[in-house]
Amino acid sequence: MKTLTAFVVTAGLIAGLHTATVKADELAAQLRSEAQTQLAALPELNQLHAREALQKTVIDLIAKQTAQQDVAALIAFRPTSQLVREAE
Repeated sequence: MKTLTAFVVTAGLIAGLHTATVKADELAAQLRSEAQTQLAALPELNQLHAREALQKTVIDLIAKQTAQQDVAALIAFRPTSQLVREAE
């Protein structure tokens, strides 16, 4: 009887381990598949981030250039107004 009990318990443990191994294999396959999908989408995401960064840089450069032109216009206007005051 002890042999039969030991055999049943051993068979149950082996079956449980086999089931766990099958689930682990399925999970590993799922993870591999998901990783491949993510890796395929990564270059597309990188391109999107690069475009956004480029657009931000262009907007910043335009703002800087506009600010420099505004300062130049103010500097150009200021001597004229001083000349007008000196003439008075």
